[in-house]
Amino acid sequence: MTEISEEEFDSLNKALKERYDIDFISYESKSLRRQVSKVMTKNGFKTVIDLWSKLMKDRAFLTTYINEMTVGMTSMFRDPVMWSYLREEILPQLANQKVIRIWHAACSTGEEVYTLAIILKEMRLLHKTKAIATDLNTDSLQKAEAGRYHFTTKRQNIKQARDYDSKLDITKYFENDDTYFVMNKDLRSHVSFQQHDLTKGTLGAEKFDIVFCRNVMIYFDQKLKVRVTKSLYKNIVDRGFLITGFFDASLPVQDDIPFLAHKPTMRIYKKDLSVIENDENITPLTQGSVFSNMKAYQKKENEFLEVTSVDEPSKNKVYVIEKDDTSYAFIREILKLLKYEVAGRHASGAHAIFDIPIKKPDFVISAIELEGRVDGIIAIEKIREKSLVPVLFVTKGATEEQYKKIASLKNTVQLEKPIGINKLKEAMLLLEKMK
Repeated sequence: MTEISEEEFDSLNKALKERYDIDFISYESKSLRRQVSKVMTKNGFKTVIDLWSKLMKDRAFLTTYINEMTVGMTSMFRDPVMWSYLREEILPQLANQKVIRIWHAACSTGEEVYTLAIILKEMRLLHKTKAIATDLNTDSLQKAEAGRYHFTTKRQNIKQARDYDSKLDITKYFENDDTYFVMNKDLRSHVSFQQHDLTKGTLGAEKFDIVFCRNVMIYFDQKLKVRVTKSLYKNIVDRGFLITGFFDASLPVQDDIPFLAHKPTMRIYKKDLSVIENDENITPLTQGSVFSNMKAYQKKENEFLEVTSVDEPSKNKVYVIEKDDTSYAFIREILKLLKYEVAGRHASGAHAIFDIPIKKPDFVISAIELEGRVDGIIAIEKIREKSLVPVLFVTKGATEEQYKKIASLKNTVQLEKPIGINKLKEAMLLLEKMK
């Protein structure tokens, strides 16, 4: 099987993102690299350049590539971190409603439907849930409604369920026959299965609390993405959620599609009519609401660029050490406005210690509280053994001892949260002088 390096993999994914707005960047690298290698071997490509050239020139082959890259990826509890966030943060908001309404758009063979049903059952919310599962493919719909899956997929489903919750035993939710396992009937009694073509418009006048439309927009061009997103928006209640797939790129920016980027790294968006009705409530770049809404973000971005007059892209690269996805996304967007390139990001200080010498950034932005035992200060002290790269510490509620340690470090700037565009700009200018 043809080998592909991490650098080649990153370059290929960036090219697909820029050319077709298809996002394979956010997915787990190791498994996707294996998929790329399989595609290359199957189609006779000797180098990544050969594959890249074919993808850039042949739109028809792009569909083949997507199908082969995603084959076998429909499974229960796929992307466990997203399901965990749904259980902990979103479903509790709906728990007191008389009815929870769900739409599984483009549900394929239904593994997502049963995943959510199990979560709702465990949370004792299934009895008050009404769901619709749709797909264009009638064969897939029949399989979804039957809830009957080949035994060869059972091990993967059990493993991913354990990744979601180590104590969850999903075997109690299905029965086995000779070569298949069949989901319990009570997991689909709340679901209506019907054919629907996403490209043809809304699902009637129905309104849903959550709409799942995962890993299907990668097949759409930009014009169709906008049209489908508008249709989905109309079928979501105010303060309801749209959840797209990890492969899908960010939602298209449109003035009349005011979704909040609720959890952008998990592709979770929130509909909020108040951002239209009261512009004073819009805080596009604050903690907890990275974009606040697309319309306001674009407006603020344009205003900011006029004020700062950043005409030329910076040649400097910035590495970010931050465990909180929202804080990272916020910092990343400001860096983009300031024309800096983000060289990399890690939530773990221990991993950053090894990664930064490889990436060789010009500057580092670090939080103090990180994943694991190594905090931001320890990580920077270790990095400084090899490099005096200027560092910006973004802190909140640090101890007196931590402030003293930061002050003792050379080529270091400290900024207290919450931070704004101008504050971060000033801090970066200070780092520039230290370089």
